[in-house]
This record gives sequence, structure tokens and C-alpha cells, in this order.
Amino acid sequence: ELGAPEDTLGEGAPGPSSAARWRERGLDRLVHRVRSVRTGGDAGREEAEVRVRVSAATRALGLEVTYRWRVVEDGLLLRVEVQPDPAWDCTWPRVGVRLDLPAALDRAEWFGTGPAESYPDTRDAAVVGRFAAGLDELGVRYSRPQETGHRAALRELVLADADAPRLVVRTRPAA
Repeated sequence: ELGAPEDTLGEGAPGPSSAARWRERGLDRLVHRVRSVRTGGDAGREEAEVRVRVSAATRALGLEVTYRWRVVEDGLLLRVEVQPDPAWDCTWPRVGVRLDLPAALDRAEWFGTGPAESYPDTRDAAVVGRFAAGLDELGVRYSRPQETGHRAALRELVLADADAPRLVVRTRPAA
């Protein structure tokens, strides 16, 4: 990030770590503020739009996030758009959507890579297929806490409790 790979043989330039740069910019203490909520649509085609400003509590630099929910034939469609302020000068660690789920959900079935987690450095060990596991089995207890459990190329996820499937998520390629 601090030096062009083609100029530094992929080594970059000496400087602070990405983690230090992220902390300096407040990415470890982001605050989400709802700016507006709009609902509408016809019966059976209801929709909602939620606009959120995300930034560090002590900084003006941030991003605008728009969540567009729409009722479709077999459920809900969610489209998320993220627009960073033009002044950003570092790579972000990630952008994503967080869903808090009921504790009763304890099983996952998915179509994507598996059966174990698959990150860029381990993707060659993963295959695309249908897999199932208990939610507690999806994470890896590393000696140093870090992200865990990623399944790349996810196309469908079904979360269930002891009685039945409760949430089905199907992904679509960005249009």
C-alpha cells in the first residue's frame, strides 16, 4: 500500500502496519448513524431504503451506506451500496453486512466452498459443493484470536434450529 508492487518487487515500502494505519483513521471504532428511512411500494412489492453514515466517532471521514430491501416472490432481496468519502487514503480491512441471529439456530447447510474454511491462501484445498455442519463447527480456535470460518464462493446458505430451516440466503453476482 505504501509502495507500488512493480517498483518494490512486491515488498512495498517501510512504514506502519495496516493495523496501525486503520487505528489511526478510526476503523476500530466505527459508529453507524441512520440518516433516513423510506418505505413504499405496491402490495406484494413493498420496499424500504435505509441510508446510514459510517465513520469514526472523532473523524469526519467516513462512508455512506444504502440498504435497499425489497419483497420478492420468495422472500426479501437486499442490495447494499457503499460509497466512501473521496479523501480515504488507505485500504479497508473489509466491508460487509452483519446480521444478528437467534441463539436457537445451530445448523448450517451451504452450497459453496468447503468443507473447511477457505481464504485466499487456502482456497486450493477447498472444493465447491453442498456441505452441512453445526454452527459451532464452522469456526477454528486459533491460538491468536482472528477471523475464522470463511466459506468463499457462497451461493446458498440455510440456517436451521432443531425443528426446521429458519433463514435461507441466496447470493447473486453483482449486476
